[in-house]
Amino acid sequence: MNRSHKILWVSKMNQMKRIQNGLIVIFSVIAVAFYFSQPKRPVPVITPPLASNLVLYVVDEEYDILLKPISVACMDTKDCILKSYQKMSEKPYGVLPENAMIQDLLLEEGKLKIYFDPSFLSMKLQKQKEALLWYFLQFEDVKQVQIYVDDIPWKWNLYSDSKRVFSTDFRLFTGDLYASMPMIFFSYKTIDQKEYETVETIRIPQTEDVEQMARWLLQVQAKPLAQIKNVTVDQNKVTVSFKGQVEQTEMKHWLIPFAHSLLVLPQVDEVACYHEEILIIQLQNK
Repeated sequence: MNRSHKILWVSKMNQMKRIQNGLIVIFSVIAVAFYFSQPKRPVPVITPPLASNLVLYVVDEEYDILLKPISVACMDTKDCILKSYQKMSEKPYGVLPENAMIQDLLLEEGKLKIYFDPSFLSMKLQKQKEALLWYFLQFEDVKQVQIYVDDIPWKWNLYSDSKRVFSTDFRLFTGDLYASMPMIFFSYKTIDQKEYETVETIRIPQTEDVEQMARWLLQVQAKPLAQIKNVTVDQNKVTVSFKGQVEQTEMKHWLIPFAHSLLVLPQVDEVACYHEEILIIQLQNK
């Protein structure tokens, strides 16, 4: 090959490489454009479980209902129930039968439907039923609870509303049962040097006056030296002013349960307690 032919051949080869590189660039641009023009599959957003503060309602050997706060990592009401309900079958505070399993769980428009297997039917004690109903009603989006066993509705034989469970086993604080009204009463109980909040039903004289209810609650406590100075109700907030002696060491033994008892009234969403014009406790519904 002479020199002129060699130069011509090299020139053609370089021209072909430039064309080839140009085509590669063009196809690359087309491929990238095609990729970005395609609809993308949505990337699933995984919400991590949050720590939810729940309350287990359990029954002790004296058939008192004890409140046991726990923390559960769950995402919603159904998830919280499925991850915590079996703890109420643990000894020594058994509410549910040991092998009771939830087969299905539905929550629609505030009504919770729970389908248990037949082992659930071995739960007979009234206090167990109360504790279980209290447990389910603690969730903000649960207003009614219906249990089914083999698709047959199970009867609670309890009266309840969206915030309270009333027992037929109660303490009576009036001589006229027919002119009385049920009220939820929280208090503290010591077991093995540990303190638990308890819940029960009492009956007091019929009244719609929140101040009278508060005075009855304090009277049932029977321990504090403090007296109620006045009670005011502003919309859904109840403010209670105390006078007299309030010891810090005994305050939690009656003041916190006192406030809880007022907080479950249907017309109350917030409770504030003052002593000598100083705020000592303030609680509100979620």
